[in-house]
Amino acid sequence: MWAVERFEQVQAIAAPRKRLGLDAADRVLETLCRRSGRKAGPDDGMGIRTLIGQAAWERLAPAIRERFGNSPAKGEERIYRGVMETVGCTWMGLALAHVGRFLGAPMAWKTGRDVPCDVHVYADPKGGVVWERRYDFGAADEIVAKTTKRCDGRGRLLECFGAAAGMTLKVFEQDAELHFVSEDFFLRIGKWKVLLPAALSPGTLHVVQKDEGEGAFRFTMDVVHPLFDAIAIQDGVFRRVAA
Repeated sequence: MWAVERFEQVQAIAAPRKRLGLDAADRVLETLCRRSGRKAGPDDGMGIRTLIGQAAWERLAPAIRERFGNSPAKGEERIYRGVMETVGCTWMGLALAHVGRFLGAPMAWKTGRDVPCDVHVYADPKGGVVWERRYDFGAADEIVAKTTKRCDGRGRLLECFGAAAGMTLKVFEQDAELHFVSEDFFLRIGKWKVLLPAALSPGTLHVVQKDEGEGAFRFTMDVVHPLFDAIAIQDGVFRRVAA
């Protein structure tokens, strides 16, 4: 077993959702859904500013606002280089990561410490922004995990895994940090969107972007399953480099 103390932190985070400020996020999203036809402007990136509201946006660290304030232009690529201090999974997390390889490979299917990692961010021709994470586990063993963030027609932020699966995200600011928390996971079958029962989904995913100063930011990701508790964790520090 690894990172037991981290598991306890994750479980505390996943329990009472009010402690994450999700009630406020719900109110923002409900307001957006009522305002039919409202879409993020061209300078609003993935719609983050619209989703969390201007007051919350201004509370974010300036470097976070710069990173999420606008989307990459067509043909532009942004690269963030760093080290994942922890890439951890339990057996259940690894099993789900391997299954995910058939759905667009959203998560690394290996574990390690101090894993060099590059994150490539670029526009998806079909809409949205691709976040492609390249993990270097050594010995020419590179794993590429990729997801696409995009807004749907009802003012919600989706993170899609290929064309067949994804999750709906709650997004909010807390303590000048940007939080993403999964609300549900879904499969796309033809024109139908099928929500997965909680027990058959990865659980609750929580990502935090925290400014570390001097151009660096910390990325943390925790995944907590309703039956198996914490099943995955990633934690690393990154900086933007020239493409």
